Amino acid sequence: MPAIQMVCSDIDGTILNSRHQASQRTCTAILRAAQQVPFVLVSARSPKGVGAVADMLGLAHQPMICFSGALLVYHGRLERLAFLDAGASAKVVQLCRALGVHLSVYEGENWFCERFDPWAKQEADIVGFQPELRAFAPLAAQWRARQAGPDKLLCMAPPAQLDRLTAQLQACPEAELLAVSRSKDTYLEVGARGVSKPMAIDALARRLGIGRQSILAMGDHDNDIEMLRYAGMGVAMGQAPDPVRLAADALTLTQDEDGAALAIERYLFKEK
Repeated sequence: MPAIQMVCSDIDGTILNSRHQASQRTCTAILRAAQQVPFVLVSARSPKGVGAVADMLGLAHQPMICFSGALLVYHGRLERLAFLDAGASAKVVQLCRALGVHLSVYEGENWFCERFDPWAKQEADIVGFQPELRAFAPLAAQWRARQAGPDKLLCMAPPAQLDRLTAQLQACPEAELLAVSRSKDTYLEVGARGVSKPMAIDALARRLGIGRQSILAMGDHDNDIEMLRYAGMGVAMGQAPDPVRLAADALTLTQDEDGAALAIERYLFKEK
C-alpha cells in the first residue's frame, strides 16, 4: 500500500480508553505521528468536545472533523458542511419524547438540552462541559426562520429503547432526510442525510492533495464503518463489534490495550 500521508482517528473507544483517558503510549504515538503527517480527530463530538481532546494531545493546530462529518475545523475556522432539516429535527424531537429517550441538540459550539438528566450528566462528565438548558420549540422556530437547522441530534437511552427509536425513524416520512448511526450501544447519532465521516475526510484530503489510499483510519463503532471502508488502511479496535471488524482492513488491540498506538506504530512507522 502507499505510504501513509494522513491519519484520521475516532476519539471515544479508539484513542481514549474506557476511563476516557489517553495512555502515555497513545499520546506519544499521536505526537510522533503529528510531526510527520496531518493527524485528524474525526468524531461525533462537538467542536468544543473535539477541541478539548485536541488540546490534551497537542493537536490544537491540526484539522478536526466534528458531528460525524457535518463540520470541519480548519486553521481554527469552523466550516459547516451540512445541517439537519428543521422539520425532520422536529420529528426526531417528537419521537424521542414519545419513547422517553433523552435528546441533546448541537449547533456549532452550542449544546442544548431541555433537562439536565442522568444522560446529560454522563455526557457532560465525558466531554468536560455542561449543556445550556433550552426549550426546543423556540430553537425550532429560529431554524425555520433562518432556513437552517442543528448540526446533530444525540439520542441517549438503553439499547432496546434506541432500537425502537431507530425503527420508527426509518419508517417515518422524514427518513429520507436523516442519517442515523450508533456511536455506542446507548448513543444514537442523527445527522443530515449524506453526512458521514468519509465525506468530510474526502473534502479535507482533496484540499491537502492526499489520496484516500494514503489515509490510515481508526475506529470502533458503527458510525466508523464508512470511514474504515474509505481509507486505504482502515483499522478496527479490538473491542469493535463484528460489522466494524468486517469493514476494516486490519484489527488492532482494544482501547484499553493501546490499540490505537499499536496501529500508528505498525502502519505509519512500520514498527513491528
